[in-house]
Amino acid sequence: MNNDWQMQSDTMNAPCPEMSHYDTVCHCCGLDYSKVPIIKAKFLNNWEISLLFPILVSFIILSSYTVFEVILTKVIPWLDWKYQLLMTILMLLFIISYYVGILEGPGYLPFYYPYKMHEDGEDPHELGGLVTTQEQFDFVKSQIPMQRIKYFKTARRIVIRPDHFCLWFATFIGKRNHKLFFLFNFWGFIYISLFFGFEVYGLYKIINDSQLMKYFVPVIIYIFLAFYFVIMTGHFTIDVFYHLCKNVTTFELMQKTPPQRRYKVSYSEGFIEVFGPVEKWYLWLLPIPAFYGIDDYTLVSTSMSSKML
Repeated sequence: MNNDWQMQSDTMNAPCPEMSHYDTVCHCCGLDYSKVPIIKAKFLNNWEISLLFPILVSFIILSSYTVFEVILTKVIPWLDWKYQLLMTILMLLFIISYYVGILEGPGYLPFYYPYKMHEDGEDPHELGGLVTTQEQFDFVKSQIPMQRIKYFKTARRIVIRPDHFCLWFATFIGKRNHKLFFLFNFWGFIYISLFFGFEVYGLYKIINDSQLMKYFVPVIIYIFLAFYFVIMTGHFTIDVFYHLCKNVTTFELMQKTPPQRRYKVSYSEGFIEVFGPVEKWYLWLLPIPAFYGIDDYTLVSTSMSSKML
């Protein structure tokens, strides 16, 4: 680690507090499991581990797929391998978007931004940039506010292009994972809509065949679950699409940011803002991070210079 603070601006005169201490317990397959003793928090890469909703979401997705494979294929004879392959692909796109979105995170800047503790292209040691002391908190709050980057106490860091905190993802939705949040809802809507349709038809078959009544309870339970999640994922898909067209974030709407203070860009630039370069449009609907390989400092400086952050 480079111990010399590098200043991003000659106007920065306030002394920087020391970085936070953290311990990387293990490293495997590109994932770092770390602990920050002073706040008794555990992290997987940059995600502060909170397992309740990830376990719940994983259970709902995988159990619905199990119901489809184990029950609906028996109740509905014409659900052959082609339908099973389609549902498998959709389920994988759905759940992979979810996991990658959590691990990618919104994009964080350390409390000492725009100071730097790393060379360009190196690991910025973001956990060292967590706010864990009052001195660090006072420092980050003393800095001049910048558009579309904001410090949040719950994140303990500065979030890049914050949209909202998503309980389902157990993390913020921001610059880096907004695409994945959209894909989670987009592929989820298609998957759950098909599942819901099969469930309704399966219920019809069960009601008209006494030998199939043993499947009644699980089918009726998942009909209600599917109905709820069709509405939820459909709503968020439309909501994100609309906001991309307007190039506005949910956070800006909640803060009642006037239209004249928002960035004015074309529809296509609004999508590039979240989905990545137009040259890689063929990756837009795949659960691959839009800005893989670009560190957060570079991501912010590039976006700010093009007025697209």
